[in-house]
Amino acid sequence: MKEAHERLQAARDKAGYPEAADAARALGVKAPTYHGHENGNRGFKKNADKYARKFGVSLEWLLTGNGPRERKIAPLRGELRTVPMDRLCTAPALKPTFTPAGQLGSVPAPDGATESTVAVESGAKALVPYR
Repeated sequence: MKEAHERLQAARDKAGYPEAADAARALGVKAPTYHGHENGNRGFKKNADKYARKFGVSLEWLLTGNGPRERKIAPLRGELRTVPMDRLCTAPALKPTFTPAGQLGSVPAPDGATESTVAVESGAKALVPYR
């Protein structure tokens, strides 16, 4: 992928947004604006950091194609990194549904966590990383 708009589309796909309109809604960006960013008709430097965070990719990779693709959470000196617990799984295990539950607190970040990693609480009260 040589162009930034191609990397933006790839990042959106990998982040689980099947359509550009889905990503635009999740990002709070007008659909025509986001479509222009993704199809290369408009530059997106102003929104690049927002897109990189939402899609879990590094800003450098998104804009230039250099550096690591995945955005990692860097531990701060002497600080325990955590991930937010912001989904509640309320359905039976065979057909889980996730109900937005606001910010429910946080749990220690698992190895390899990115900025898009969140935790979920199942009906059994077990905390597991999600995404």
